[in-house]
Amino acid sequence: MLDFDNRSLLMSTCLLALIATLLLLGMWRGLRHQVVGLHEWALGSLMLTAAAPLFLMRGWVPDFVSVMLANLLLVAGLLTNYAGLRRFRGRPVPWQGIGLTLALAASLFTWFKLGQNDFRARTIVGAFYFSLVFLASAWEAHRIRPRSFATGFTTASFLFAASISLLRSASLVLGWDDETRELLDPTLVQHLYLLSFSFTVLLFALGFILMSQDRRVAMWREVAAHDMLSGVLNRRALLETLEREIARSRRGTQPLSVLMLDLDHFKIINDTHGHPTGDRVIAEFARQAGATLRQHDYLGRYGGEEFLAILPDTCLEDAVHVAGRLRTALRPGTGIPRYTVSIGVAQWHSGSSGDELVAAADTALYRAKAAGRDRVEFVPLLQMEPVPA
Repeated sequence: MLDFDNRSLLMSTCLLALIATLLLLGMWRGLRHQVVGLHEWALGSLMLTAAAPLFLMRGWVPDFVSVMLANLLLVAGLLTNYAGLRRFRGRPVPWQGIGLTLALAASLFTWFKLGQNDFRARTIVGAFYFSLVFLASAWEAHRIRPRSFATGFTTASFLFAASISLLRSASLVLGWDDETRELLDPTLVQHLYLLSFSFTVLLFALGFILMSQDRRVAMWREVAAHDMLSGVLNRRALLETLEREIARSRRGTQPLSVLMLDLDHFKIINDTHGHPTGDRVIAEFARQAGATLRQHDYLGRYGGEEFLAILPDTCLEDAVHVAGRLRTALRPGTGIPRYTVSIGVAQWHSGSSGDELVAAADTALYRAKAAGRDRVEFVPLLQMEPVPA
């Protein structure tokens, strides 16, 4: 027999749950507008924190409080954590199903306490029930994309908790534990079960915190890679994408083309309508161009009123077709003056660099400007004499 009792273990559970709750509440306060799911995780941890002292008071307060209410808070907290995982994944939360699951748990705990006061049966059914909730949460954590150490850690934490619950249920079904008669009985199996439960409370919180930090870093990277005004890729991210696509084309046989786009007479728009209107023109053009380009194409703001579109797996002929469709698809929005765009097209060929490809498209764009604007011109195979489209 160990030299400490189960009340000591439950006291440690209270402290760990409280620490986890404070950490999650602190993160929710600072990141509630950035990371969805944090609210549910903090609320679920708060419920677990409230359940722990109720278990601790077993024998000191009525069983309705220390058995049924404590277990219901435990189930509600775990189900709320599950809801947070669903929201974090961007999936709808099945609140009706969660409500029915909670109602089922309430019925089971009521029956096994008031209808048939059987600790062994209550523990078998309860531990098996908890294992199902843990497995469902592990499945949701496993499906979070992109995968990372944080998602793997959280998945493993829920799988560990499910394994402990299944082993606890099996220990009673198979007769491995014939000594435990109540929650606070100082048996080795009960010691290990409560110790594992204390440990998992902290593991869940650490997993949620790690995933929140991952999501926050991803959002920072997204912001750092995009132009604030237009919402498309900024120049640095755009050129990095171009080098990556050139490397991919170099390894294989896929063609690659780029479009250099420039809003015509943009200075006149600014001088006539003001810079705020010019900003709206840039944002509107980026929106319409992005909607016209294909899903696997990239659009970025190269500088000022110039944009660059990267068209992977696209030959020169198809790129010219895409450019023509984009040019004719532009429609001024409400409160935005009419504007047009000139486009230069170039195709990458083996041995050329990203700078040479952009320079070729820029040469074609210059020719389009010189020929009257609102038109498409292209350079075949990086020849420096542009050809009218």
